[in-house]
Amino acid sequence: MAASLAEWLSKQGKDTAIVNLDPGVLNVPYKPDVDVRDYVSTLFLSSAVHLRFMLPQLNLLTKMDLMDEKVVREILEWSRSPARLREALAKQGGEVNLLAEGLFRTVGRLRLDFSTIACSAKYFTNFLNVQAAIERILTRGEKEE
Repeated sequence: MAASLAEWLSKQGKDTAIVNLDPGVLNVPYKPDVDVRDYVSTLFLSSAVHLRFMLPQLNLLTKMDLMDEKVVREILEWSRSPARLREALAKQGGEVNLLAEGLFRTVGRLRLDFSTIACSAKYFTNFLNVQAAIERILTRGEKEE
C-alpha cells in the first residue's frame, strides 16, 4: 500500500517519502525513506502501548479489489454506523456477543473514529481520499496553499 500510494502521488507531481511507522514489522515490501525501527525498540513501545490511542489513526480497507462488492459496502456501512456492526455481532450470540459488548464499551470510552476508506493498491482506487485524509491529519485540518 505504501509503495503504491507513493507511486500514485509521484504521478500527481507530489514529492513523496515513505515512512515505516510499524516498529514490530519484520519485513516491509518496500524501501522506506525513514524507518521507525531504526529509532524505537518494540520493547519501549510495548511499555507505552497506551500512547497509540493518542496518535492519529487512518482506517484503510486496502484489499477492496479482492473482495465482493457487497462485502465492501457492508464493511463501509459498519464503519459509518458502528450500531449496525454491533447489531450484526449481537446476532452471532455467545462469546462473540460478549466480546463485542466489551469492545464497543471500550471504543465508546476512547471516542475512537472508525471511518474507513476503501482503496486498492493494485488499481490505485480511492487514493485521492487517502491523500486527503493524510493531509487533514498532517495539517490538523488546515490545507496550506
